[in-house]
Amino acid sequence: MRELDLLRISTKKKPREIETSEQAALIEWSWLVRFKDGKVGEYITHVPNEGKRGGKAQSDFKKLGGSKGYPDLIIDIAAGGYHGLRIEMKSPRGFSSSVSKEQKEWIERLSEQGYLAVICYGFEEAKQVIVDYLGIGKDE
Repeated sequence: MRELDLLRISTKKKPREIETSEQAALIEWSWLVRFKDGKVGEYITHVPNEGKRGGKAQSDFKKLGGSKGYPDLIIDIAAGGYHGLRIEMKSPRGFSSSVSKEQKEWIERLSEQGYLAVICYGFEEAKQVIVDYLGIGKDE
């Protein structure tokens, strides 16, 4: 498998753009990886909490249950004694990428409820977390 063109990221890109390309690469990878009778990608969804919204959109976001700081990715597979995996994606280490107070609070709250909730800095780190969490490749 090719290393998903993301390794050609320019340091001139903004951290948000880099984070987006890293997460997109993770999703692309997840659809290539077999898990049980399907693919890992079948169990992952993105929570669109980021982005600027106008007044109405922001109001609707809150009315519909949107919550600032919730992790970017939900992986609904119970494993290793956890109910599921939540990943907050950040740009790889070395790029400016801070964790907000709300993100830290959600990571703690979800951890207390039996989820593995983590912050991952880039594609490679997130991929390794998923591989370890699911035990992919351990029976081979």
